[in-house]
Amino acid sequence: YADTIGLPANEILKKYETQVAHKFVETIDIPITTQQTPLQPKETEKLLEQQKKNRKVFVGIGLVIVVLASIIYFWGYIKSYDKGQEVNETSFQDVVKENEHSHNPSTAKDSSDTSKIHPVAVVPVPDSLILRVVAIDSVWISIIQDSLPPRRGYLLSGRFRTYNAQREFIVSFGNAGAVRLYLNGIELEPFGSKGRSVRNITINRDYLKKQ
Repeated sequence: YADTIGLPANEILKKYETQVAHKFVETIDIPITTQQTPLQPKETEKLLEQQKKNRKVFVGIGLVIVVLASIIYFWGYIKSYDKGQEVNETSFQDVVKENEHSHNPSTAKDSSDTSKIHPVAVVPVPDSLILRVVAIDSVWISIIQDSLPPRRGYLLSGRFRTYNAQREFIVSFGNAGAVRLYLNGIELEPFGSKGRSVRNITINRDYLKKQ
């Protein structure tokens, strides 16, 4: 542009470069070391080597700290685990005894403790009555054991129920022909034909003698 309008181009370019260089230095703070680095390669290499050494030292210290922390953590964990094992340690003889008791409940020292946890079936006395009701077909039944409240419900086909009493049973069936009765292991005569309902039939030891 200076050549076109007849001005000295070299002088104008020098002024332009001076102004641009002055603005560049003012707006961007460039460290002197970076400007001098190309002029002092040996010092730059030493500085880089020192920085590498410093980084290696810092990394080594960090690794040592991590390793020491890991060792302390695992050591404490192992110690606490060993303490727990010592508290719960059981001798070999005790383990053998426990296994024998678990596989053979009859060898237990105190069977009363087991009875407190698991209810034991009531064993009838010698003069008691045992009534077994077997359903040939689904049937409604009602059983009164001595003076206890009646036990009522549907007995499905193929199922059976067993009842105990000291004196007597009072039985009712919605379908007399759908059940078979066994008193103390002896089968009783049917109370009626199929489809016939019966109510309040007393079964006692005298009834067994009639059979």
